[in-house]
Amino acid sequence: MVELFPIKIYKTSLVPPIEIDYLLETKLDHLFSKCNENHWAGESGFSTGQLSMNLHHSEEFRWLFTEAGIHLEKYWSELEYASFPVTLRDSWANLHYGNHETQEHSHTDGEYGNSIISAVYYFRKPDNIGNIIFCNPLDYILRLQPYKQLKGIETLGEELCTNQYDLLLFPSWLRHRVPKYNSSEKRIAISFNYCRDL
Repeated sequence: MVELFPIKIYKTSLVPPIEIDYLLETKLDHLFSKCNENHWAGESGFSTGQLSMNLHHSEEFRWLFTEAGIHLEKYWSELEYASFPVTLRDSWANLHYGNHETQEHSHTDGEYGNSIISAVYYFRKPDNIGNIIFCNPLDYILRLQPYKQLKGIETLGEELCTNQYDLLLFPSWLRHRVPKYNSSEKRIAISFNYCRDL
């Protein structure tokens, strides 16, 4: 069996120094305390996107976005993308616990959604639960095949197991979702988008 046309996802781990970890947690706790539950579209939980999409402008997050930028360069090269200036355009954090979830979406919707690479950093997350599911862009075509059993109503996808401090980089057009997170432990995901610097 030969599987063709893979989608490359970049995965690494970024463990912050203890003092940076503390600063990040303190800042995020403060921001989440100002957020309303279930306010952000498609997000049942808390999202700093309700307040601002500019975490990268805060000093507390400098370490994270500097480190992520190094890995962006490696991923960009691996994808063999053309060389042009890229900027970190927006960033926000989501807090899940209980039965919170994120509905299926991509980061390339409309004029404002013109990002090229998207990222998620799992600042807080128990191992092996609350994982992201990347949707198969061939879902419609695959459903034309005579499978023995129904495939269900959700877009076909693959779960990618992640742990605390994992960073993922992926093409912004790739749809993804997070199923209901059945845990009392915090799941804090910091998301951000890179776009062409015009």
